[in-house]
Amino acid sequence: MNSNNQNRGMNNNPMSSIHTNNNYTMNTNNNNNNNNQSRPNYNNGMQMNNSMNRTNDQMLHESAFTNVAIMPINALSPNCSSWRIRAKIDSKAPIREWTKGDRTFINFFVILCDKDGHKIEGTFWSDAVQKFHGILEEGKVYEFSGGQIKAVNRQWAKTDHNCALSFDMNTNITEVQEEIETRLNLKTIDDLTEANGTVDMLLKVISHTPTQDINTRIGPKRIKKISAADITQKSIEIALWGEMADMMDEKTQFLNENCTIALMGAT
Repeated sequence: MNSNNQNRGMNNNPMSSIHTNNNYTMNTNNNNNNNNQSRPNYNNGMQMNNSMNRTNDQMLHESAFTNVAIMPINALSPNCSSWRIRAKIDSKAPIREWTKGDRTFINFFVILCDKDGHKIEGTFWSDAVQKFHGILEEGKVYEFSGGQIKAVNRQWAKTDHNCALSFDMNTNITEVQEEIETRLNLKTIDDLTEANGTVDMLLKVISHTPTQDINTRIGPKRIKKISAADITQKSIEIALWGEMADMMDEKTQFLNENCTIALMGAT
């Protein structure tokens, strides 16, 4: 891989996000200072919420694991017989439906982030899709329990975690009134030594192309390309696909030569 001109596509991760900021100064010290700022205390995981004070929107499902201590996401493994986590929905993908043979499948993905900045992918299946997709909101914090913990294939991993969560109708989710800030695990182009996993980056835009339609092996798709450089002045090409390409095309006026973009969860 040529570090001076690499391709970084975002088509494999429907929950990748990209943010623009024309006034951002690329200074890694700023990021370190932000990470060291004081944060709210989230160690009250054993405290039970009073369901009488919850609205219907806040109470998604009464947890069957209220006596299970809250675990950090990085402690989850297939060996956990029961578990409970408190995490923010960093991103939520649209519902996806497809047919294979005589069977129809439906699911959607979320990326969950806890107070320590650890992330894990969660997938909702079948009836759980209709139950939770319209209720769960990006940026809000929930307690999750009752799902299965499975090892992931690193080739398709959407986070750095070696496991992923699978949610069905036995899943228990309760909204909590907490705030968990998004923390970027920033990488430089020199750090992109593995093809698997995800990456957060701060980049300066060099140039970009209009969104266009191209033919792929799975049919026509829309693509937008952005050339950008990191703090080391090395360049990289970013490929935005589908809805994200259209979204960034609407923000073309912000993608000037001095614009700084933040990539979150790019693959």
